Amino acid sequence: MALVTTIGRGGQAAAASVRAELTGRRTDVSGVVFRAALLSGIALSVGVLVVLLTSQVVAGWPVLSGRLSDFLTATTNSNPDRAGIAQALKGSFWIGLIVVAVAFPIGIGTAVYLEEYAVHNRMTWVPGRHRGGDRGHAGDRASR
Repeated sequence: MALVTTIGRGGQAAAASVRAELTGRRTDVSGVVFRAALLSGIALSVGVLVVLLTSQVVAGWPVLSGRLSDFLTATTNSNPDRAGIAQALKGSFWIGLIVVAVAFPIGIGTAVYLEEYAVHNRMTWVPGRHRGGDRGHAGDRASR
């Protein structure tokens, strides 16, 4: 099934301009520079992370190799030789679960409100949100 759309006179000119830009042979210098800077920043960050993790694993390997399972399953203790991170892992899990349980419904509710009920003005404008063309939405002044 083919998707049929109608483009107005201004839309045809914009589509032709975009098509010419996309199929042209010109190199977007600023885009190439930005992409190179982005990739080098990511590579530098990952490199620093690898160095830090490697140094920590190498420094702690004598202790971790002998008691890794105890370290992961033991609770907090004043004696460093018997201390573990089980409580911290459980706490992190429960905090993450609570955040998801609270944030997900709030995010969905906010999206539904902004799309269906909010009056379209500067406070409620969201970049990239489309109003659906000819369909009247509750937030559009014309449909009230």
